Order: sequence, then C-alpha cells, then structure tokens
Amino acid sequence: MGAALQVSDSLVDELVAADCVVLGTPIYNFGMPAQLKAYFDQVVRVGRTFAFAPGDAEPYRPLLASKPVIVVTAAGDGSMHPGGALYHLNYLEPHLLTVLGFIGLTDTTFVRVGYDEFQDDRLKRSLSAAERTIDELATAMSRKFAENSTAERITSRN
Repeated sequence: MGAALQVSDSLVDELVAADCVVLGTPIYNFGMPAQLKAYFDQVVRVGRTFAFAPGDAEPYRPLLASKPVIVVTAAGDGSMHPGGALYHLNYLEPHLLTVLGFIGLTDTTFVRVGYDEFQDDRLKRSLSAAERTIDELATAMSRKFAENSTAERITSRN
C-alpha cells in the first residue's frame, strides 16, 4: 500500500510545506478540469488532510493549517465571473472553495481572466487587471513572509 500512496504523500507534503499555494486553472465546461480533479483526489486524504470521527457530531475536521491560496482562473467568457450574466454556470469556484475549505485552506483569493474566446479589448483589460492584482498580491505576501521571518528570528534568539 505504501508504494500506491507515494505520489499522494509527496503532494500532501508539498501542500503542508508551502507558505502559499498558487493554482492556475481554466473553467472547462462550467467546472474543474480533470487534471485538477485528479490532483485533489490525491491530496484530500483521511488522516493526512482531514480527520474522520464517525461518532462526532461533526465527523469531518480539516487538518491543514490555513495559508494563502491564490487561484488564477481563465474563462472564455468573462460573464462567467461574479456579477456576470453566466456566473450561475461557474461551478469551478464553489467547488474549489469547498474542497480547499474541507482540508483547512480557507484563505482563498481568486484572480480572474475572461474573454479569451473573444480576443478583443475586454481580454486585454482583463489580463491587465489580473496582472496588477497578481503584482499586488506578490508584494503583499513578500512583505508578510519577510515580517514573519523576522519575527521567527527574533523569537528563536530569545
């Protein structure tokens, strides 16, 4: 059984060790691509990323410490994003929030790109906005990680 779980163990270890998780995914046929679903099938594991206690009132408990998760999504039509006429067909984001939250990753930020099927100014504006957001997130996180690193060094000296 150990060899069968080797890939899963490695993927879970990566998640545990990460300071931040970044996912890039398109919205395929209203939801999650098969490859991303296969990844989650490897990392959502009883005893590793969630606990199961059938006798408890709430039998499922996440085991991962929350950390920032940034999800960059791409949709052929930008109206699949919040506020758009087709947002009710976007099953990717609720699915991601559910599976990430189930294992303890509740600090999720979405960066959205839309209109790639149209190849017009809407796509250019969407890409520019996403790039600005990613730059802002990277700056904020690098500051946060630098502050945490400094605090850890001060704590370890005392």
